[in-house]
Amino acid sequence: RECNLEISNVFMSLARTKIQNLRYLNLSHNKCSFNSKKFRLPPFLERIDLNSVEWTNSTLPVFLAQLFGQQLNEGLKLYINKININNNEWESVFDTLESITKYPLTELSWNHNKLSKKLFNFISNNIQISNLFMNGCFKHKDEEEIRQFAEILPNLVNCTHLVIRGDSDSFTLKGKSKILFEYIKQMKSISYIDFSNNNISAEGI
Repeated sequence: RECNLEISNVFMSLARTKIQNLRYLNLSHNKCSFNSKKFRLPPFLERIDLNSVEWTNSTLPVFLAQLFGQQLNEGLKLYINKININNNEWESVFDTLESITKYPLTELSWNHNKLSKKLFNFISNNIQISNLFMNGCFKHKDEEEIRQFAEILPNLVNCTHLVIRGDSDSFTLKGKSKILFEYIKQMKSISYIDFSNNNISAEGI
């Protein structure tokens, strides 16, 4: 973490060393500027952190396609907060998520990133997710986006923890939180919700 590492080189090194038992890999606050050859992750890797990574030259869509093409025996906890890419690359990221056909996620942290219906459909297909973090993502003005996300929640039949904290006045749910609560009531396994800093108003209460 924060070593000015080139992430592509890390994955190529992991492939060469053939490490088998690595469980947790944190490459946050580093960079990825070129696409590595097709890499293979350690088969029992459980969690990878890629927070505040600088992705240049359209590397993120290629990385995601390779990541979700892996055979991960223990599922995957993916923490990929504060993605740093050009605004014009987001649609390519969402298109890639839409094209994925393997759904290994058991945890996802997508804090402070952009949203789309394609992302929500991808999350919905990962029915093994137990913990989902979407802090600083939703704007109360974007009611349709909030509703699209809310509609997938009953599909997450193994989700126990849902965390959607607000961030500043823009990224808050305010009264629109009631849309989410209506669908949260349909979630079969939910036991913990955190809607801090959302100014949910009397309607939300």
